[in-house]
Amino acid sequence: MRRPLEIRELARLAVTVNSRIETLGKVVVAAISGYALGGGLELAEACTFRIAAHHARFGHPEVRIGAVAGWGGTTRLPRLVRKGRATELLLTGDQIGAEEALAIGLVDRVVEKGSTTP
Repeated sequence: MRRPLEIRELARLAVTVNSRIETLGKVVVAAISGYALGGGLELAEACTFRIAAHHARFGHPEVRIGAVAGWGGTTRLPRLVRKGRATELLLTGDQIGAEEALAIGLVDRVVEKGSTTP
């Protein structure tokens, strides 16, 4: 089990990495195949584009263990999707599929597994 100070340092590092990705000045593409939950989704939210496999799943389950998205998700998610939907995802911890993520603007494209077409 990690000590509180170790967890705080990990969170600071994650915030720094996500901020650097977001402000890099170059296009950064997140290719998502499988689950993008919690910190993984926060990392994807920092990218310029998000491309998801049709079977990908997305969510911020932190609330289910009494935590909040602490690596930038509480600010980035509402910028990507409408505020009400972002609030619902952050407060319920629900997961959504790739097609719904596309419909609400969380991802920019959904592709079939093994697709080479951008």
